[in-house]
Amino acid sequence: MNEVELKEKSAWLRCVRNEVFQGQNIVTPGEGIEGLLQYRIDGNEGRIKHHPDSFAKTPVGLMFYGAEMGWRYSDAIFNGWSFVSRFIRGIEGAYVEPTRAIELLDRYFDGRSSLRAKLDILADRHHCLANFMPSKVCINGWEGYDGKGNYLRDNDFPDIYYRRAKKDFPLVWSWLNENMHRCHLEAFLTFRSGLKDGSAHCPVDTSSRKEILLFEASVENALECLEERAAALSSRFVAA
Repeated sequence: MNEVELKEKSAWLRCVRNEVFQGQNIVTPGEGIEGLLQYRIDGNEGRIKHHPDSFAKTPVGLMFYGAEMGWRYSDAIFNGWSFVSRFIRGIEGAYVEPTRAIELLDRYFDGRSSLRAKLDILADRHHCLANFMPSKVCINGWEGYDGKGNYLRDNDFPDIYYRRAKKDFPLVWSWLNENMHRCHLEAFLTFRSGLKDGSAHCPVDTSSRKEILLFEASVENALECLEERAAALSSRFVAA
């Protein structure tokens, strides 16, 4: 991918899961939800050497996002798995292994083709350039280290993380505010998951039409945020 391609918004929204570390990661087959589930299987079994969102701090990635910023870290803004997992657990009542979930996708979305189509897009855009964000501060959390993605707190939803960062990670919260517009991170402010800190991991009540509609609205909102960020990022290359 080059600067000419990056003048197009579509280039920032295209799934690059199998491209950014080509030859280093195993190729993950499948698209949409199935592709994202297969990626998790590969990751759990040690076949993913470099997570695609870490591309944001590679030399090529730095060129895309602005090398002059002095980035040290990177993360994904939206985690497609957090959305998909809440929905599947709402149907099954418990965690389902990705291999099994792939086999049951048609049953899970029987009569819900509109929702599936939107989640398919979000699952692919989990690994699009518009969803990758480099930063000077460590935002991402992992096992034993609190941060964005704490399953029992924000479950990787950017709006909840931003709200709790004010108290839990004041340096990160200040950095996000200072760089909100320059780095096109408005999704931390404008996205609405409809969830709360401490319960963002709870399953979707799939027996409730109201909750299904709220869930689908949050998926649409995430897609809108990524569309807006892709437009903003591509415009930098048009201007150049």
